[in-house]
Amino acid sequence: MNIKSITIIITIILFHAAQSFAADEKPDLRNVRWGMTKDEVKKKENAEMVKETEGILVYLIKGGPKKQIIHTHPDLDGKSMELSIDIVVPAYNLVYLFPNGKLGMAILHMDNPEAKADDYLDEFDRKEDELIEETGKEPKGMAKFGENGTEDDLYAHPERICSGIYAVKLIWADVNDKTNITMELDNRQTEQDKFECTLSIFYESVKFPVDPADSAKLHESL
Repeated sequence: MNIKSITIIITIILFHAAQSFAADEKPDLRNVRWGMTKDEVKKKENAEMVKETEGILVYLIKGGPKKQIIHTHPDLDGKSMELSIDIVVPAYNLVYLFPNGKLGMAILHMDNPEAKADDYLDEFDRKEDELIEETGKEPKGMAKFGENGTEDDLYAHPERICSGIYAVKLIWADVNDKTNITMELDNRQTEQDKFECTLSIFYESVKFPVDPADSAKLHESL
């Protein structure tokens, strides 16, 4: 199956629709590891599967209320507080791709048609904190703020993300020498020629990579 077909299938699906492990079996993403076959992933993934095609598995991760632990900034004595807050997390579509029959890429795509621009920005910040904790690494950032724009403008005018004026990308490279992670907050054009925000997180295997041209197409389309 060529990348154009894969992109069309994923786009249609997305927009229309704590365990212990041995050291050598530690998951690379959720409960799965790079290089697994589709059957192996299906045995490990416990989200609701909504689609299966050649080289692709698609799941729905349901959203809802969640307890989140946050840490305050240290005070003058160097002490910080741990607080538990109630939040509502959005649903995500989870796409697994299997180049040459082996798991090589996964995409998390926020699925909340009712979300507003500031909801996307809040979720982007939440997922950034989550990924920093998971990876133990600070990301490298890339941003588009429009002419003479700044990061402050991004938070003052999040609706400009949906219109394509602003965009933000965070990159965690070579996590555990196995995984490249990219989180992108951008916009896309709908079938009705309107623009809306889109938030996606791309996980890509170092050892079992998707073809670079195919990867670039998926980043662009989602």
